[in-house]
Amino acid sequence: MFIEHSLTAINLGHNPQASSYGFLVFEILKILAALLLIYYLKFGLEGAILASLVAYIGKIGIQAFYSKDQLRSKLQKNYLIKWLKLFWVPTYRTLPSLLASSDVVIFSIMTGSVVGVAYYTSARTIGLLVNHVRGLNKGLYPKLLESEKHEFLQENLIKSFYFAFPLLAFSITFAKPGLFALNPIYQIAAPIVILIGVRTFLTTFNRMLYDAHLAMEDIDKEGRKASSKDYARSKLVFIPTLEIAKQGIYVGVLAILLYIYSSQTDSVIDLVFYWVAISLVIEIPITLYMTYLTKKSFKIKIDRISIFKYLLTSVIVFGIIGLFMEENLEYKNSIFEFLPSLLLYAIISIIGYLVITYLIDNRTRSLIKGIMNEVRK
Repeated sequence: MFIEHSLTAINLGHNPQASSYGFLVFEILKILAALLLIYYLKFGLEGAILASLVAYIGKIGIQAFYSKDQLRSKLQKNYLIKWLKLFWVPTYRTLPSLLASSDVVIFSIMTGSVVGVAYYTSARTIGLLVNHVRGLNKGLYPKLLESEKHEFLQENLIKSFYFAFPLLAFSITFAKPGLFALNPIYQIAAPIVILIGVRTFLTTFNRMLYDAHLAMEDIDKEGRKASSKDYARSKLVFIPTLEIAKQGIYVGVLAILLYIYSSQTDSVIDLVFYWVAISLVIEIPITLYMTYLTKKSFKIKIDRISIFKYLLTSVIVFGIIGLFMEENLEYKNSIFEFLPSLLLYAIISIIGYLVITYLIDNRTRSLIKGIMNEVRK
């Protein structure tokens, strides 16, 4: 993972599309390796770990191919000296994720059980679908860093809404059958999927706005001499500090509420619901603040009509599919009997959204034509 992250960072400045190609290879290899190692060879948990290893090796190969020209460059002493002086800046930026990952440990310790973690993890599998929208943002940071044109953020926001709304609607609509496909006992966690989906929707856009503000920071520009104090006052530190404050409040509130409620209820699923609800509530003020900060710092015009079209189409298409599934989908214990029916509904909903938006929205037609032209090339 360390090697893969390093190569991805190199490519983001030269070939941002390599990150998406690598992701595609990673997911395909992971599924194929998992089928072989877990389903056929019965390796169990070890098979899952090995499948990830195989997938990472494939992803590293793709990233190395696209970064080969940069990797041939000579090691420059001045870069090494600068890194030794300022390594604390990127290290500081890792602290929010470290705090965020501690919630699982806190929940397990304070409830004395990992059953809740199993429900939470299964719900995240479906609720995190919106997270894939971040793939659209791979090129945003280097583009803004290079040109500082606010239009990149404007177009990225609109395109992100185009994919985020149906993915959120998909998570909500397919929460119950999706969990059933994982394991019938997880169906009870369907409301948690909805909360995770909404939270992921907010965090996805927050991170896009983070990237936009970080890209407008010019302290790293060549020729500028900046001290550690200058870096400490820059957005490179301000944005992680904001995230650290958020995660610190989240972890603190979670620990307090679990301490209060874990002794008052025997329902693990209720505790997991509180857990996810806290994380969602904590995310809302950050979203509002980042929206305010972005309006203040960027000159962008959002096409509200197109965004409304995407939202309305998502509600109608996935709402109708949800009603059909409620009446007609049979929950069979055999995954080979249940999954084809579920996939059929999923495919119909996705095609329905794409077709309707293509017919009613000029931006969608331009996007699809651009994709087709790129494929032909």
